[in-house]
Amino acid sequence: MEQVQLKGHGTRLCRTLTKTKRIDEMLMLGLRYRNGITSSRFLETTGCDHAMLLNCNIVQSLIDSKLLVLDDSGIRATSSGMFVLDALIVELSICIEETLFNV
Repeated sequence: MEQVQLKGHGTRLCRTLTKTKRIDEMLMLGLRYRNGITSSRFLETTGCDHAMLLNCNIVQSLIDSKLLVLDDSGIRATSSGMFVLDALIVELSICIEETLFNV
């Protein structure tokens, strides 16, 4: 409480996240919502249009399997995709990193 009274918050340490970590955070948090990640949020976080994910075979497979939706509004997990969301996030993270950083 002393820190809150002195500084207005109790945060002891702030770290700047790398681009990769920001992308992972966006996926982990954003896909848990029914509306998913908006196209503008994806662009803001990655610097790329979310449609670039269509170039990734893994993403196309997830869409074909009715686990993921990628349209003009953004990217989101389907009802079925929510059951395997942790696996979806890993696959999307790999795809984005490969696309953005040519890993």
